[in-house]
Amino acid sequence: MTDATPNLREGRCPRCGKRYRFVSLARHKPFPFCSSRCRNEDLGRWMRGDYVISSPLPRLDDEVALEAAETEDDPDEG
Repeated sequence: MTDATPNLREGRCPRCGKRYRFVSLARHKPFPFCSSRCRNEDLGRWMRGDYVISSPLPRLDDEVALEAAETEDDPDEG
């Protein structure tokens, strides 16, 4: 007798910690959360500012070039 159950993957919701099973990422829309409710709660926390990125973002090359150009044009520098 063969098992008719498709290969299920397991996940753990980062919001509530509940373990859940899913067939594929395409069919489990709230991934990596267990449900849309947990996904929406997490989004609300980001929007309220409960979560922050702790380290500064890396500077873009354009910003560095712009500051260098401004320094070269400044007659008070040097």
